[in-house]
Amino acid sequence: MLGLVPLAGLLFLSGEFGAFAGLSAEGRVGQAPFQRNQVPPTNLPPGQEFHLDTDPHWTVVGVLAPMGELQDQNPARQVLLDYSPRLLWRRPNAFGASKTLVLHTATLSVTLDATPNLRFIERAAASYGEADYQSLTQIIPNTVLPPVLKIFAVSAGTGLRWDADRVWRYETMLDVERRKTLGNTMMAEMQNPFGSFSQTNVRLDASGIARVSRRDSLLLTLGLSDRTLDHGIEVLAVTPQVGWRTRLARSTELRLSGGFSYAEDRGRTPVVLPGGAATGTTPQGGSLVRPVGSVELNGLFLTRRGVSWRGMTSAALDYYVDPFLRVAGPRGIGVVRTQVLLEPDWTIGLEGTFATSLRKSPIVGPAANSDETLVDVALPVRHLVSHSLIVETGLRCSALAPRVRADKVTFHQRQTWFYVSLTATTRPVERWQAPVEMSTDARDEGVFARVETSDARPEPVETTQPTGTVNPSPASETPQ
Repeated sequence: MLGLVPLAGLLFLSGEFGAFAGLSAEGRVGQAPFQRNQVPPTNLPPGQEFHLDTDPHWTVVGVLAPMGELQDQNPARQVLLDYSPRLLWRRPNAFGASKTLVLHTATLSVTLDATPNLRFIERAAASYGEADYQSLTQIIPNTVLPPVLKIFAVSAGTGLRWDADRVWRYETMLDVERRKTLGNTMMAEMQNPFGSFSQTNVRLDASGIARVSRRDSLLLTLGLSDRTLDHGIEVLAVTPQVGWRTRLARSTELRLSGGFSYAEDRGRTPVVLPGGAATGTTPQGGSLVRPVGSVELNGLFLTRRGVSWRGMTSAALDYYVDPFLRVAGPRGIGVVRTQVLLEPDWTIGLEGTFATSLRKSPIVGPAANSDETLVDVALPVRHLVSHSLIVETGLRCSALAPRVRADKVTFHQRQTWFYVSLTATTRPVERWQAPVEMSTDARDEGVFARVETSDARPEPVETTQPTGTVNPSPASETPQ
C-alpha cells in the first residue's frame, strides 16, 4: 500500500485540477495564563518555595491564515493538496514583545476507487514553524518552560477498504508520524527535563464491519501502536475491541464497544508499571493488561420547519501511558456535542469535554501535584453570509486541575476567550439543509469513517512539552 504515495504524484500530473483560495482572519480577547521573565531566584530563604505565576491575565490574539488549494475534478477519484501559513500575534506574550509567530502547514490526500468494492486512501501532512504562545501553559508545577522554538512535524498514512460481500467490509489504516523541535535544545532540556523534543509514532488500525441487519452492525477492531520519545521511552500497545451499533429510532443510534489494552515497555526508561503504582521515579517497568470501552449516543432529535437539532454524548474508559509525566493508569473521558441548524444559513453549537486520570495513587517525585484533569467548553455561532463568506463568533473556556481522586481538586490555569472569525473562500459553500435521517448503511464506521470525516489538516505541534490529559499518549484510543 505504501506504493500509492508516488501514485498520488502521478495523479496530480495526469489530473484536471481546480484551484481555490481562501483567507481566514480571527480576533480573540480573553484571559489566559502565560509566563514572562519568571526565573527562580538563586537566593530564596530556607524553606521557601518558588511558585510561577499561572493566574489568568488579559490578552489579545490575532490570527491570519491564507490558504491555497488544488483539487482533482475527476469524479472517479479525490485528490486534494492545500497549503496554509498561519500568522499569529499575541499581546502581551511570554516574550514581552510584539513578535509574530508563523506556522506553515501542507496536506495531501488521495482517495482512489480501484474497483466498485475496493478503495485506497493516501494522506501526507507537514508543518513547520513556531508554536502558539498558549503552549506555555504549565502542567508540571514550578518548572520554568523554555522559549518557544521552531518545530517540524511530518506524517504519512495509507489504507484500504474492501467490501468483500453484502455483509462484511474490511478496512486498514497505517500512519507514521515524526515530530521534532529544531535548533539548539540543550538549555530547554535542562530547564524542562520532562519534555520530549522529538517523537516518532507508528499506528496500525484494522477493522471488520458486519451488517447484521438494517438496524444493527458488528464492529471488530484491532489497534497496534508504537511510540518512541526522548529519554529512552518507547511504549508498544495492542488493543482489540468488539463493538455493536444499533439504530434505536429513525434518526438515533447507540454504539457500544469493549475490549482490553496490552501495554509494554520497550525502552530503557520504564513508564508501564505492572503494579499500577503512580510514581515519578524510574522503577522496573514491564507490561500489563487493562480493560477499555466506550458508549455513545448519537441522534437527530428535531427536524421541523427548517430547524434541525442534533447531538452526541459519549463516555469512554481507556488505559493511557503518559511518558512526559512518566505515569500510567486508567482514564475517563466524557464528551457532549449538540448543534442547532437554522435553514438556510445559521448554526449554533455547544461542545464540552471532560477528561481525567482515574488512578488511585498520586504521583510522587518531581511530577507530584501535576495537572491530570481537563475541562473544555466551546459555544460557536456560525452564519453563512454567502456561498463564499462565513462569519463565526463564540466563546471558548478551559481549565486544568489535579486528578479527581486527589485530596484537593482546584481548577486553575483558566482560559476564557471571546472570538470573532471571518472566512472567505473561492470554493462555493453549500447552505445548510436539515437532514431527514441517519445513514442507512450500518457499515459506515470503522477506520475509514474516522479518516474521511476528519479534517485532513494536521494538528500543529503547539508545545515543546506535550502534557498528560491535555495531550495524552494513550495505550489505546477508543474509536469515536
